[in-house]
Amino acid sequence: MCSKLLSLVLFVPLAWTGSEVVEDRQSKMLGFGMPSIFQLMTFANGLCNNTAGDTGTCYKYSECKRKEGKANTACASGLGVCCVFQSTCRNNTSEEVSYFVNPSYPMSDSLTQVCDYRVDISRPTVIQIRLDFMEFELPGPRPFALPLEVPKASQKLLDARSEPS
Repeated sequence: MCSKLLSLVLFVPLAWTGSEVVEDRQSKMLGFGMPSIFQLMTFANGLCNNTAGDTGTCYKYSECKRKEGKANTACASGLGVCCVFQSTCRNNTSEEVSYFVNPSYPMSDSLTQVCDYRVDISRPTVIQIRLDFMEFELPGPRPFALPLEVPKASQKLLDARSEPS
């Protein structure tokens, strides 16, 4: 496969149930049912766009770095950063949006190789994923070469690229 750039965006729709919200809220409570000070500074990890226009997820800076994302744009009124995830072969992702690129990115890659990439879906409510090819190039077809002479009825028709047996 010859591709100048293979960029694949994975959109995995996530759905939350009410019980997850209650459990999350209870885990942030201090004793006596009082919210911790950190609960006041939380925000939803929603989708965002960085300055290059790539889609990411709004995380705290430390969480983005821990998940090995790239952060460059503020989100959630400056409380978070737009964290964009990009990886290549022999990796996996559990992010809602992730960019898959060839191993030689941003250079072209003409090696023929197996490249596995796993999408981990932890929510049972997810029933499909969406793949968007942002940039994708394949080589054109090989030119067909006709034989130089018309074969006689007793001869084999040889492709100009093959060798006689």
